[in-house]
Amino acid sequence: MQEQGTAYLLLQRRHIHKKDYPNMLDITAAGHLEAGETPQDGVRELREELGIEPEPGKLVYAGVIADSIMQPDMTDNEFCHVFFYRHAGAISDFRLQEDEVDSIVRVEAEAFRKLCLGEADSAAAEEFSRGHGERGTGIKLTLTDIVPHEPAYFTFVLHHLQSLIDQNRHL
Repeated sequence: MQEQGTAYLLLQRRHIHKKDYPNMLDITAAGHLEAGETPQDGVRELREELGIEPEPGKLVYAGVIADSIMQPDMTDNEFCHVFFYRHAGAISDFRLQEDEVDSIVRVEAEAFRKLCLGEADSAAAEEFSRGHGERGTGIKLTLTDIVPHEPAYFTFVLHHLQSLIDQNRHL
């Protein structure tokens, strides 16, 4: 999402009753592929979790990265296929799946980069809860608010996000 020349990243706040990482922030749409699905079929997660239908050909594939999240009670090993989608609409376009997503959080891409790379302790953001339309609430993000992906995961995502931002500046 881009407004007045500033690039924003949208995150989702996972539902408070989710088994894994409840009430934590994660990428906007995430899920596991069903048997026989391709990574491109994962676009259904945008429909299911956010209620939006991406324009054909507008998903940008960044690639795949191995990610391991070590928790006291589990190890979560995944191969994450990462896609980017530039949402040109309003936050109110999203129809959040009630048992999956509590809210959408918008943070400046640069502030998120600094937070993830340890260059800042927090990042200002806005949280948009279900039913509140375009009215966001100011919040302060810290790394403890975010699903604890490996540093390499964040580096991968941030590198590709910066490439897309740079491309959009030159269009």
